[in-house]
Amino acid sequence: MRQLKILGLLLSTFCSMAQTLDTLQTANVTGQLLRAYDQRTAADSMSLLVHSAADYLVKDARYQLRQYAPGSVITSNFGGANASQSAIIWDGIDISSSASGVVDLSLVPAVLLRSDAVLEGSSAGASGINSIAGALNLGLAASGKREFMTLLNTDNIGGLGIGVINGGHFGKVNYRSYLYSEQSENNYPYTFGGQRYFMEGMSYNQLTFLQRYQGSYRRSQWSTNVWYTSSEKRNRGSILSAPIPSLLEDESLRINYSWQKIKQRLTVFASREWQAYTDTLGAINLRDTNTYDQFTTQYKRVDQHVATIVDVNYYRAGGTSRDAQLPAITFRQNIKWSPRWSSLVRLGWFRESIYPAAQVIWNNRNEKIPVQWTAGSFYRLPTLNELFWSPGGNPLLQPERSLGTKLTATKSVKGWELTLASDQLFVQGLIQWMPQNGSIWAPQNVNRVFLSTQMAQLHYAKNGFESTSAINQQFTRILGVNAGTGANVGKALLYRPNLQGVQTFSYRKGLNALQWRSHYLGSRHTLRDNDPTGRLAAEFWTDISLVREFVDGQLIASATVHNVFDANRTYFPYFPMPGRYFSIQLKLSSKK
Repeated sequence: MRQLKILGLLLSTFCSMAQTLDTLQTANVTGQLLRAYDQRTAADSMSLLVHSAADYLVKDARYQLRQYAPGSVITSNFGGANASQSAIIWDGIDISSSASGVVDLSLVPAVLLRSDAVLEGSSAGASGINSIAGALNLGLAASGKREFMTLLNTDNIGGLGIGVINGGHFGKVNYRSYLYSEQSENNYPYTFGGQRYFMEGMSYNQLTFLQRYQGSYRRSQWSTNVWYTSSEKRNRGSILSAPIPSLLEDESLRINYSWQKIKQRLTVFASREWQAYTDTLGAINLRDTNTYDQFTTQYKRVDQHVATIVDVNYYRAGGTSRDAQLPAITFRQNIKWSPRWSSLVRLGWFRESIYPAAQVIWNNRNEKIPVQWTAGSFYRLPTLNELFWSPGGNPLLQPERSLGTKLTATKSVKGWELTLASDQLFVQGLIQWMPQNGSIWAPQNVNRVFLSTQMAQLHYAKNGFESTSAINQQFTRILGVNAGTGANVGKALLYRPNLQGVQTFSYRKGLNALQWRSHYLGSRHTLRDNDPTGRLAAEFWTDISLVREFVDGQLIASATVHNVFDANRTYFPYFPMPGRYFSIQLKLSSKK
């Protein structure tokens, strides 16, 4: 009931506002970067409507996810970097949490993902104000086309999702809304060490609401977005003891408003996230309640060869564990010097210090084989948790710095498209939580780390048949330490697979489509000393989906068999993923 009241308030308050429409010239760096695009099948189009970004991005070999179970908190990393070193961009605003540095991707609806959403490697430092490696660009179009869809997603491990998408226009104002509610008992069978078990105590429920409008007045355009989420996650993985359940409650509201005229755009963004974590073990009752606030004003001006962006941010974190607030200002300017050369300069003001970063980009996009080379230096500012967490925060932390270079090439011919990329990144002062005196842990600028990633994607399409082969190989090594013992020098970072691959075959004929997708996830270390006893073995699993259209495409049904061969899957020790299970998705649309 509380959630329905909030939604009613949002609908009545923002029904007269408008959605962002970026028609500025694309002289910015992210518009020029060469990379592999998401190749979407009929089954993928259904998944975009009913799944989270985390569930959908499993299909992308560049993306490594870390989670306890379906629906649990999910973080990610690109190319061996940490989740906090990547940016989450929502309509031009970096919404990566200033408190934790990450966004829970299980709460990000996949409907916000575009085909060019994933920006991997060191070149992604150009996209956000605080990123080193990797970015995810989010946005939802409001074309003005009239539509009404009813969505249903269910499975045999206790899941049920119901949603609607509504779009159209009134006058010259376009709108689109998305409302989706999902819950699951998340009780599933799995195989561990050759034995069959049954997982319980991992239930969750969540609600997502998106509202977008866009309009114009004379020579200017005005816009707004509203994004509300509410979630409860029950996890058998208590931080005090694995068999004991815990509860994480998360509620967030994000709003932005943009005004744009010819070459200039002004965006105002505000968000609040509230979290409560409860963990009980006998006489110990741990409850941690915190709030995260962000206020951002962004000014953007785009001329023929120069793009300038200024972000003025105010971050605040309060609650049980810390009470802190910080302003930050970031200046970015991209200059296109010639058809092949461009550069980016980034200056950040944070805690009364200025941090510079710069990047150079060379490309020959107009040639038969487009090639792009980038090189630069970027930084990642410490989060409020790392600086001020009580107890254990370290106010003396310095930003992580990086040097990176990336080479990308692509070739298209007669239905084939091949994209290759090699990325090398050196990170100085990697922040790591370390044990201090007693039982207190605190973050330190400890490691000097080298990250190397090679990616290849081959796509083929002809007469309804499609094949996408993607492989991502990464190498991570600690080169040195700035403090403490050097025992970890030469070791790989934790939970980074050395190899990840995804193969998709799909065939569509008439009203039917069939998809076969196989995943390979390489072995990962779970102990800092890389001892073999803490290594998770490589995993291989396959999903099969059948899509069928009815009633002239107004009803589309999709059925999927997940983990067809009942393979062992374990993202974290003691928390195996499901064995074989089944799901059904339905989309009912109004008449075209």
